[in-house]
Amino acid sequence: FLQGGVTVKSKLTGQITKPILGLDVSEKDHLITDSKGRVKVLMEDDNEINVFPNTDVEMNKYESAGEKRNVLLTLNTGKIRSVVNQKYDGELNKFQVETPSTIANGHGTDFIFSYDSLTDSSKIVTISGAVQFAKVSRAGEIRGSALVTAGQSCEVRHGKMATRPMAMPNDELAQVDRETKMDMAPFPKDRPAAVQPGSSKKKKRRQL
Repeated sequence: FLQGGVTVKSKLTGQITKPILGLDVSEKDHLITDSKGRVKVLMEDDNEINVFPNTDVEMNKYESAGEKRNVLLTLNTGKIRSVVNQKYDGELNKFQVETPSTIANGHGTDFIFSYDSLTDSSKIVTISGAVQFAKVSRAGEIRGSALVTAGQSCEVRHGKMATRPMAMPNDELAQVDRETKMDMAPFPKDRPAAVQPGSSKKKKRRQL
C-alpha cells in the first residue's frame, strides 16, 4: 500500500528517493511521509509496519538468523501501526519501537504507536497481544514500565512516567482499528528474492 507523499532517505548516503510498490527498504533507511502520505512495509518475517501522515520512522535494526530475531524501529515523529505476526519473547527475540524518550516492546502484538516530537509525548494503543511500554531517561535508563494489553491505551508525557493503562471504550477502539488499517496491494511476481542471512550484503531488506 502506497499513497500520497512518501520518501525514503538513506541514512548512510543521504540519498532521497520516491518509492514504488515492491521497493526494498534497507536497515537504517528513513521512511518520511507528508500530510497525505501513507505506506505499508512488509518485513521478511511477515510483520507489517503501517506508516501514517507526517511521520519519520527509521528502520534502525533488523537482525534475523534462524530463530533469533531483533527488530528496532525509531519513531522520530508521527504515527505507525505495527502488526507483529511472529513471536518475540522480549529477551533473545525483540520487536521494539523507540522514540527519544520512550520504548515499546511488542510480543506477538498488533499496536499503534504515536509520538508528538513538539510536546515529547507518546501514546500506545494495543489492538491485540501485549506491549511493554516505558519511559527512557536521557541516560538511557528504563523507568516506570507499564504492560499495555489488548483494548488498552497508555501515554508518556514529557518528563512523566507512563500512565496507568486504561481500557478503551469498544466503539472508540473499533474506530481506531478501522482508521489505521491499510489494504495490501500485491507485490510484482518478478521481484528478486530478499537478501538472506549470511549474504555478503549486510543490510536486511523490507518491501513496500
